[in-house]
Amino acid sequence: FKRLYQLLRVSKYSMAIVFHAPWWIALLLFVARVPIRAGPKSQWYSFLFYQPAIRQKRSASNKSELEYNFSLVEMALGLADQEIGRQSLKLQSQKNYDLKKWNLERKKYFVVHPGMSGSALNWPIRNYIDLIDQLLRTQMIVITGTKSDENFLNEIRQNFSKHPRVCFLDSQLNGSELIYVLQNSLGVLAPSTGVLHLAASTGVPTFGIYSPVRVQRPERWGPQGAQTIVFTPEVDCPGEFRCLKQACPKYDCMPLIRVHDVLCEIQKR
Repeated sequence: FKRLYQLLRVSKYSMAIVFHAPWWIALLLFVARVPIRAGPKSQWYSFLFYQPAIRQKRSASNKSELEYNFSLVEMALGLADQEIGRQSLKLQSQKNYDLKKWNLERKKYFVVHPGMSGSALNWPIRNYIDLIDQLLRTQMIVITGTKSDENFLNEIRQNFSKHPRVCFLDSQLNGSELIYVLQNSLGVLAPSTGVLHLAASTGVPTFGIYSPVRVQRPERWGPQGAQTIVFTPEVDCPGEFRCLKQACPKYDCMPLIRVHDVLCEIQKR
């Protein structure tokens, strides 16, 4: 807080635009006397510290988070709608790594990242296992993840840890290495999580597993890129902010995303 406060006071910024940040960032901008502090009007602190606080109703999930952010900038700057040219993030690793150190060859493996933080519904582990089993008939599979993904990885490891064509790289890659592995793959499958967006930004075929809950839908959180496709259960979900579980007549709908359908789309690419 102190270091950022000093930076703001020395730099004397005339404006700050906040897309998403903890409450103390809003307080910091106020205390540092940044004249214009634009941010989405949603949480309690936005009413106190943002000027202007901009109402967007992001929970309606009518458009992507990227589009909401572009719109926020336009409204903060007093620009017309769509005045800023739209472009999705484009990433490539700044370093070239030797894929052989992971026993990989360029464009001869497919990446599966099954884990996520739990902020949205995920595909059943059994479906990931079935899909990996099908893909192994024609290509090598790389499994990525972090320590927080262990609940998803344990069962997959039990099934494939000794398979010669499955490479487990979970908790072994830094950020640049991960991007390099993603960009040199045949494609990437993941639920609604950061790795999916990184993969999409590299331009490889990217396949996302998404929840039908309103605030979790791909319309808002889907990957942005030229080669992206998302899968979500074809149900009229009554959940607005979270899964209603047993109270929902369509509860446990994620298995409705069939392995066969996902496999067919992957094989088309």
